[in-house]
Amino acid sequence: MWAAGDQSLTRETAIPGDDEALDRYRVRWGDPTDHTEDWLVGEEWADRPASAPNPDVVTALAAYAREGRPPARHQRLRLLLALFPHADHVAVCDRDVDYLEDWRSYYPWEFKEALEDGLVDAALAPEAPR
Repeated sequence: MWAAGDQSLTRETAIPGDDEALDRYRVRWGDPTDHTEDWLVGEEWADRPASAPNPDVVTALAAYAREGRPPARHQRLRLLLALFPHADHVAVCDRDVDYLEDWRSYYPWEFKEALEDGLVDAALAPEAPR
């Protein structure tokens, strides 16, 4: 479970959010400000850490690290996909994010109905990010 929208949830419910994502990025790939100059050469990224998020996400994360400007929702979700590639990616949002690859998205009322109907398993695996 992750706060990928309203960051007040991180304070109100202790759900991890942007600060935790930035910390995890740094542990895994280093400082995002070091990777904002990554660029495409032919069909491969030059100077890009293996499995790192795409440069749009890295640039947004670098802006957050430098200036405190939060990433957009789609950038947050793409970062989470890179940080947790083997997790089930389900977004419960007030905006449609079905265009994001490898994410299932629900509006809050749809998710509530899916839970009540048993269509979604809300149990978190022990190793799931919290």
